[in-house]
Amino acid sequence: MLKAGIGLPTGRAEGREDRHVYLDSNGLPHDLKICFQNVRGQEPGAVSGEYVSRSRNVMTISGLTPALANFLDHYFDTVVDARFGNFRENLYANSEKATKSPWSKDDTQSLGGATIAHDEDQVVELTGWMKMVR
Repeated sequence: MLKAGIGLPTGRAEGREDRHVYLDSNGLPHDLKICFQNVRGQEPGAVSGEYVSRSRNVMTISGLTPALANFLDHYFDTVVDARFGNFRENLYANSEKATKSPWSKDDTQSLGGATIAHDEDQVVELTGWMKMVR
C-alpha cells in the first residue's frame, strides 16, 4: 500500500490501524476495535412479520459506549433500535423477537456493571454489528 502511495489509516500505531482510543462522558479512555466477520442475523422473510436467520457479513465494532452506539445507530438508521436496521447490537441481531429493542445498557452503568456513582467510573462498553451491503 505504501509503495502505491496509499497511506495507512490512522489508529493507535503502525500495525494497529484497526483500533482507536476515544473518551467517554466521564473523560475516561475506551479502545474502539473494528473487525469483519460473517455472522447469523434475523432478516425480514417473504411474509410480513416473518423473520429468517441468514448469514451476513458485518463490521464488528467493539468498545462502544452506549452514547456512541446510539449516535451511530441513529446516524445509519435514523431510528435508535438495537434489534433492526443496518446497525445492531450483537446481543439482539439474531433474536427471534419481532419487536424493537433499545440498546441493552446506557451511560449510567459502569464497566463493572454497577450504576455509576463517581466521575471516576468508566462507562460500560457494547458491541455493534454494521451490516455490509452487497
